[in-house]
Amino acid sequence: MLEQVDAVFGLHLWKPLEKGKIGISNGAMMASSDDVRIVITGRGRHGSMPHETIDPIYVAGQVIAAVQGIVSRRINPVEPAVISICRLEAGTTYNIIPNQAVLYGTLRAQSEQTRQLLARELKQTVEALCAAWGANGEVVVDWGTPPVVNDERMSRYAAEVAVRQFGRESVAYVQPVMGGEDFSYYLQEKPGAFLFVGMGGENSKYPHHHPRFDLDEEAIPVGIELFVQLVKHFS
Repeated sequence: MLEQVDAVFGLHLWKPLEKGKIGISNGAMMASSDDVRIVITGRGRHGSMPHETIDPIYVAGQVIAAVQGIVSRRINPVEPAVISICRLEAGTTYNIIPNQAVLYGTLRAQSEQTRQLLARELKQTVEALCAAWGANGEVVVDWGTPPVVNDERMSRYAAEVAVRQFGRESVAYVQPVMGGEDFSYYLQEKPGAFLFVGMGGENSKYPHHHPRFDLDEEAIPVGIELFVQLVKHFS
């Protein structure tokens, strides 16, 4: 579907950026986003007899602490990476150690190399740690979206267009963020750039994904005009 496409551009209204500004990065803009499920299987018994169990909840606690060492000790410090465990399911009542605990989390990276390294190290760490406590650990990665990496030539073009249309003070070079975005698939196929359109201010008091987040519609015309000018001046 993109055979006759020369370049691709995407926009995201962005609360952390002042309203009216255009946020640009000349390389990595956003991170990969992959879901992970860790299943820890032990041996349950009554809570008063922990010595007769292989407690998957205890092992899960060890896993949660240990996987943070992957980012701090196995990933190059200049490479952005995140492992966040965001959900734990285990047990049905207050005095029974269950047979199984399940952790759910997210992996984030701004390069494909680091993305793959995170998954490999996570699998190795979980399996080894669980085995050390007599449990079985299984890591399932549900691969999501790759990193959003802007083409440098296209992002510079977008900056030139934004300066021409809105003024030099309107363009802000922003630090990459660890959020994910499926526009990355387009950037794997064609040169292009993903841009932020600022909507920060009194009209948008809550951050993205907050239950009370509200879109500031006053920022939308900036994005529309930017798209129009990107097409108009492209050659």
